[in-house]
Amino acid sequence: MGEGTGLGLATAFRIVETRHGGSLTVESVPGNTTFSVWLPFRSTTIDLPDEPPS
Repeated sequence: MGEGTGLGLATAFRIVETRHGGSLTVESVPGNTTFSVWLPFRSTTIDLPDEPPS
């Protein structure tokens, strides 16, 4: 299997936990690794135009 730089997981952690207040977990046993990403739900209302821009 290929090897990476390891920066992808650090970047994902920073985005999920620091920027969005979520969590990133990993469970690993030989032959099976599972990553879980949990993000908080925030309900917001935005005003959308009646018609798309032309």
